[in-house]
Amino acid sequence: EHLGIRIAGVESRSEWAGKGDSKPDSLPDVDACHAALLSDAEAMDYLLSVRKFTKEIIDRQKLGLKEKVWFRKSGETKALVIPYLSTEGNVTYAKYRTLPPAEKDFITPSGWDAQLFNGQVLQEGCKEVIFLEGECDVLSCMSNGIEYAVGVPGANVKKAEWIAVLDKVAPEKIYLLYDNDSVGQRAAQEMASRIGIDKCLKITLPKEVKDINEFFAKGGTLEAFEKFKAAAQLYDIT
Repeated sequence: EHLGIRIAGVESRSEWAGKGDSKPDSLPDVDACHAALLSDAEAMDYLLSVRKFTKEIIDRQKLGLKEKVWFRKSGETKALVIPYLSTEGNVTYAKYRTLPPAEKDFITPSGWDAQLFNGQVLQEGCKEVIFLEGECDVLSCMSNGIEYAVGVPGANVKKAEWIAVLDKVAPEKIYLLYDNDSVGQRAAQEMASRIGIDKCLKITLPKEVKDINEFFAKGGTLEAFEKFKAAAQLYDIT
């Protein structure tokens, strides 16, 4: 504005380029995708035998399958559909994830705000919550009886509205359990700083497992996890 080069009425480059009115991608038909998953023995075997999700959670969360989804790394391939559901069971967001043997990759429908997976647990009366990195970790926790888990859609995704909800709900304990790699641990430290370094407890898993899904998939028990949780410590002030 000071230099006199601001274009009147233009607030962003996307609007200047005429993209402000683009419609968001359609969300998946979760019932049709869920039926497709149940009829695909290979995909179901992967979820049940490798990921160790329970059939009850696969049904309750309406996990699905789409035959043709385009990914940057793998091109067009079939994908696991992970819908984000509201308290009423309506789909509000979704993630498409490649299935083996395709290289790990994921995409989300454009035009929709990233959300917390299972974020509906953050409501009045919530005593404690675990922040996890990704939907599969939450599904793994659910399959082992841990319902108070939410998943950020990516390690480095942090949104002010989530912090506002946390402040409003004010759980007695907030745990962070991100992946056991440098990216995950650094992201967890940053998330703790955003939420409040004095409010967050860090759960530490054995170094030989990448995340909570791998912990449970390799035979880890709920009792063992509860011990790790009980030993959780506050984050160091960097």
